[in-house]
Amino acid sequence: MAYVRSARDVFVAAEPLPPGSPEVLRVMKQVREGSNAMAELALLQLGLIRQRTPPERAGEWALGVDPVVIESARRGEDRIEAAAWKYFAMQSALTNQTLSLFESTPANSQRMWVGLIGRHAGSRESPNSEVARSILFGLLRSGTLDTCENALGVMASLNMEIDWSRVSSASKNAQMAALNRLTLLRRDEAISALLTIMKSVRRSSAEEVAKYVRTLNLRLEDPRDPLLQKWPQLKSDSDRISLLTVLHPANLGDLIYSQPISAILQTGLSPKKSDSRLQREVLDMLIAQLNLRENSAEPNDGGFPVLLRMRTTDPIARGVIACAHQGTIAQRKSAVRQLMKMGLSVNALDAMDELADDGEIPEAILKELLDPIQLKASDGLIALCGRLLRPDHAEFAELVLANLNKWAAGTPSSEHWRIRAALRAGADVESLSELAAGLRSALSVSAIRWLHQLCHFSLQDGQVYAAANSAVERRHVLEELDLRRAQLVDGDYGVVAVVEFCDAQSYSLQNAPEVLTQPLKRWGAPRRQTIVASNLRLAPSSSMNRYQVFWNEAAIGSGRSRQKRRPLRSPESFLPALVDAPSACLSSSGWGWPAPTSIAGFSDESAIGPSILPGNRPALDDPGEDLMTLEVSAYLGAAMLEARLLNADQLRDFSDVSVKMTLRYAGFGSYVGVAPTREFTTSPESDRRHVLNVMLFLEKLSD
Repeated sequence: MAYVRSARDVFVAAEPLPPGSPEVLRVMKQVREGSNAMAELALLQLGLIRQRTPPERAGEWALGVDPVVIESARRGEDRIEAAAWKYFAMQSALTNQTLSLFESTPANSQRMWVGLIGRHAGSRESPNSEVARSILFGLLRSGTLDTCENALGVMASLNMEIDWSRVSSASKNAQMAALNRLTLLRRDEAISALLTIMKSVRRSSAEEVAKYVRTLNLRLEDPRDPLLQKWPQLKSDSDRISLLTVLHPANLGDLIYSQPISAILQTGLSPKKSDSRLQREVLDMLIAQLNLRENSAEPNDGGFPVLLRMRTTDPIARGVIACAHQGTIAQRKSAVRQLMKMGLSVNALDAMDELADDGEIPEAILKELLDPIQLKASDGLIALCGRLLRPDHAEFAELVLANLNKWAAGTPSSEHWRIRAALRAGADVESLSELAAGLRSALSVSAIRWLHQLCHFSLQDGQVYAAANSAVERRHVLEELDLRRAQLVDGDYGVVAVVEFCDAQSYSLQNAPEVLTQPLKRWGAPRRQTIVASNLRLAPSSSMNRYQVFWNEAAIGSGRSRQKRRPLRSPESFLPALVDAPSACLSSSGWGWPAPTSIAGFSDESAIGPSILPGNRPALDDPGEDLMTLEVSAYLGAAMLEARLLNADQLRDFSDVSVKMTLRYAGFGSYVGVAPTREFTTSPESDRRHVLNVMLFLEKLSD
């Protein structure tokens, strides 16, 4: 009773008491040594005294009194635990010193306090979610994994809004605990939390974060995402590797052509970084992104052979080429496969030659690339095989010819022209002729058989060629045959069309203001898809050396055949070379990332690349020798509709603009041409597809 009377006097005291005063010391002694009932009363008394303590003495209380209160809860009595919680709940906010005390308590004490808060913080008697949050967030900095998981669970059970930025910047255990809770959240909440955690990822937890990035199929959509803007701010390779690790499985989509990703590629592929861990991580991320694009439901790159300018700004082409020359052996082989899928067989062959120089067995590399599970008989692979059919790569002849024969045997004869078209885009006829002359008998016969097919030898042509005894004579025979094929334009031609198009896309700004309710629209980066169009028929007209081009008995163009012999053409002389896109296409009006101008803090973001088909080739109204000009709007529209590359509405958009193009003779009854680039005439509304350009390759069907 004496203590109760003393406590009553303290309760009614007018002046605040310092933590070292006799009255406070006497109450603290009751907390430590008194019975459970007395300790409970003493804790409540301390809480009331603390409420009257001025702010300038809060630090004294934190150091002198709070440790006793924190320790008292370990007595394991429910009433004392509740009283200890009330002591802190009566405060409007806790000092940093108090939070540090919680963080430094033993692990079993931290676990106890998490459970205590879970039982009492939501009660009617002493609710204080802000103090509870402060303690729980503090424990995330030093708690064990199970303590952190329980702390997050308590916050969730009390319907507290979890500040994921504080979680992500806390301990590794806090990050791991947060990741373990992601699958319990709604998908939008989980992705938002994951994005926040990724912004503060550390090396020790990067692999675990990446696992959840993969599980949630995370897709980034805007180059202004803070995660991507973070790269220039990172100071160490370790931090950069951490960011790359979590970006590796994220689907970057068209962001692979954005300024931030270009900066990552440029930094990681710098010559100074040669053979570094950072470079390997950059290359792994690049190859992973290309594989994601390939496995997506969206159309993939056409793969029909094209050339690439040496000084291209296309970050992906440059990155894959760098990977093919600078990466590990496994990365370089993956890059060679990607180059073939992109139709860059010249670059693929250069990389293979360098791999051979570095001690890799060339035949073994080619066998891997010829694995039917990997690529089957793709256009890029056939073109690469064609480039290998030359005297300076004679060691590949047996393997290449065997596979060409296998592909031909497994293909209906009516479709052999497709193999010839891809092979012509890689093989140099004169080089193939000289290779055949230097091979042993069986291989020579096989090589000459393919030469016959590429050049459309008649029986008499074969006899004349066989009688030639030198390289000069063989070249003369081939030039005469090429001239004759250029003049004999009567017949049917198979057509490969490489269509370059952009799709309308919706995307969202990270941390966008609430006023932005409508999804933003943009044109996606150009893609190329190879399709087979209807056959065309060429027929001589009444005028000398002129002919007409027919589709379904309707004339869609005309041309003029050659009159004199010319040197044989190599693929490099007739294949189109991709060009850098004009700046207008890379801005927000093309396939950049526009932002609403009415919203402060956001601006347009331009793109970088990709390289596109050359759109400056004029369509000649009066084509000269070796040229033909076609009006292909209806023809291509029908082909794209049949290939389901366009639907009926998209076809109407395409047909609104005339598409004329001039094709050039490529040799031995084949023609190739690219149309002028079609400017954007429609806005990127839902379900829009803009055909940017098209390349046609005509191959003679029969002799």
